[in-house]
Amino acid sequence: NLRTHVLEIVATLGPVARELTDDVVALVGARDSAAYAVRALGKIADRSVWPTLEAVLLRPVRKASDYELQKAAMVAAARIGEDKVRAYAARALADESQPPDLRVAAAFVEGSFGDPAGVGFLQTTLAAGSYHAPTLRELLDELGEPYEAPGEGG
Repeated sequence: NLRTHVLEIVATLGPVARELTDDVVALVGARDSAAYAVRALGKIADRSVWPTLEAVLLRPVRKASDYELQKAAMVAAARIGEDKVRAYAARALADESQPPDLRVAAAFVEGSFGDPAGVGFLQTTLAAGSYHAPTLRELLDELGEPYEAPGEGG
C-alpha cells in the first residue's frame, strides 16, 4: 500500500519530516495505516501529538490490531518524551494477561524514562528467548542498555 510506504519513509526521516505532522495525524484514523502513522509520529518527535497518541491509548481493545495500535502509541509517546504515557505502560507491564508485544512496548516505555524494571524485563525476556530477539536488541540498543543474547556469555 502506497500510504504505508510513505509513512515508513516519513518515519525514517524522523524530525526532518516535522512539517508533515498534521498530515500524519490525519492518517491515524485510517484503518489500514493507523499503526504506521502512529509509529511515524513517534519518529517525527513532535510533542504536540500527545493528545492524538493518548486518544489511541484510550480506545477500547477489541482485536489484535487494537493492541498493535496501542503498542505503537506507547512507544511513540516515549519517543516524544511524554511521561504521561508511563501510567498506561505500568498497567500493561504489570498485567501478565496482556499480549507479549504490548508488555515489551510497555517495558521499553518504562526503560525510556530510566525505570530499571522496564530494562530488566527486556533483558530477562531476551535471555529467556521468549520473544523476537532482534526486536529486543533494537529496543535495548535504543535505550543504550547492555544485553546478552541467548547462548552468549558464560
